[in-house]
Amino acid sequence: MNQQSPTTNPEPSSLADSRSVEKEASPNAMKAVSKKKINLKTIFWDILCVGAIVAAAIFGKLWYESKSGSQNELNKLRASNNKTIENLKRENQINEMALSENAQTYSQTYKNSAQQFSSDIEDKDSRITKLKRDVVQLNQDKLEVEHRWRAPLMDALEISQDIYAMKWQENSKVLSAMENRSARTANICQKWELLCQKLEPYPEFAPQIAKLKIRLSQAYSGLGFIDRINFEAIDWEISGMADKRSEIEAHVWYKVADRLIKSGKVEEAKKYAALAKAAADSIQESPDEVGKKDYYVAMTHLLDADLTANDNPKKAMEGYLLACENLSNIMTTFPANNRVKDIFIQACIDGAALGESVTNAGNAEKLGEEAYKKILVLMSKHPKLQKPKVFYAEAKIKEAEELIKDGDQAKAQKAIDEAKAMVKKSGGDVLLSASIDSTQAFIYWDRGQRSKAIEMMNNAISKVKKLKSNNSSKQEVNYQLASLYWVRSSMQVQTAEAIEDGQTAVSYLVELVQNGAGKREASARRMIAIIYSDIGEQAYTTSQKSVAKQYFIQAKKQWEYLSKKWGTNDEYKEGERWCSWRIKSL
Repeated sequence: MNQQSPTTNPEPSSLADSRSVEKEASPNAMKAVSKKKINLKTIFWDILCVGAIVAAAIFGKLWYESKSGSQNELNKLRASNNKTIENLKRENQINEMALSENAQTYSQTYKNSAQQFSSDIEDKDSRITKLKRDVVQLNQDKLEVEHRWRAPLMDALEISQDIYAMKWQENSKVLSAMENRSARTANICQKWELLCQKLEPYPEFAPQIAKLKIRLSQAYSGLGFIDRINFEAIDWEISGMADKRSEIEAHVWYKVADRLIKSGKVEEAKKYAALAKAAADSIQESPDEVGKKDYYVAMTHLLDADLTANDNPKKAMEGYLLACENLSNIMTTFPANNRVKDIFIQACIDGAALGESVTNAGNAEKLGEEAYKKILVLMSKHPKLQKPKVFYAEAKIKEAEELIKDGDQAKAQKAIDEAKAMVKKSGGDVLLSASIDSTQAFIYWDRGQRSKAIEMMNNAISKVKKLKSNNSSKQEVNYQLASLYWVRSSMQVQTAEAIEDGQTAVSYLVELVQNGAGKREASARRMIAIIYSDIGEQAYTTSQKSVAKQYFIQAKKQWEYLSKKWGTNDEYKEGERWCSWRIKSL
């Protein structure tokens, strides 16, 4: 199966030929060759044996000589080593002697060093002890020095915040905190803030810092910086005023809510009114502060009244009367508590002003009259009460006006006399005196003393005009002049004089509105509408129909303006309806 390449295998014919040649070689020749091979092998082995014997002899001789030399060298080496050992022993003895001497020397040196070190340690200990005593003494001296300046500073801080607390109470108008809103007040607050920061690293000032933060919150409520008031950041416990927290918070939040109400931010005011109420409800009274909680709760009723004054004046008046009744009951229960008496008087004043705060002029007048009536009744229950002179005079003037309308001139005169006495005791007030003269003139007019009535009105107008020349920007002056001319207009017999006085009254009211009447705007426009209607009637009675019609048109415009800006009420609607009827009839 396997086939060989022609180039790698010999030719089969050649191989056969060589084999045949070998077979043909003679036997003798084979023998000769074999003999020759045996002789060569023998010779080789003989030579090899002889070489081995010679090599063994040479190696033996060399070994003997080497052994003999090594022994000699070994002996020499041993002799040398022994000598070296002897030398080393001698050197070791010498070293041991030197080491012993060195050890003795070192031991003595160590003892001396140890004694010196011990002596140094004792000396250092004594110096450390002395230094410690010096440090203690220095600390004591430092504390004494710090106490010399810190103690007066603490006292100064206590006094300053106590003075502020006193001023807070003295300036209170139904929890009204520091009415001073000048840049100076804001600057003082900034200094207090900086002082608190500087005192922070000193733990001993923590009570004073806490108190300053409380006073800052009170000041900020007066300045209107509501976002800077943070009662939660104050450590009330360390301030020592934790028992006053609810009262202070009720005070501050009342002020904030009251301020927002006055600025027209009613929705925002509701939030702080709720905080004031919550704080008032949580007040814990002490035996010597009975009635305080009821007072603060009563003040929250006044807040509620202010919040609903425009939308629901009837409800507002109910809240006001509830507050005053509660305060009256407190004062009756604790007649010796002068603080409650003062608070009651102040509450009555603010309650009576509730009517003026109502932007709807018709409701304002109605609420104001009702408020004064109720307050006079409440005050009559406490005859020994020290009454606020100016406020009481105003109440008596209004009472006299109502009595004149009812035809009771005797009681009206008595009320006027009481008002005069109060104004005199208060040091005099031109506007109040003019109001009293105007009311007195009505009594003379009803009695038929018309010339005396006109004379009294002329005197009153002259007094107020003089006041106006000294202070022309005062709103109340223009309002009072308009009222006086209006009253005198109704007393004039001659139609022309009556119309002239009415026009003069309107001119003062127009000036008032143009210069910014503020809370008086609604009342001023209401008075303009009424005066124009009165003048129109007077012109009509003298057959001046075209003039009368123009006055009725002007009156109607005022009623329309009032309804558009402050909302309609019965008075506004009736005034507009009546003017429309008069215009059509002409």
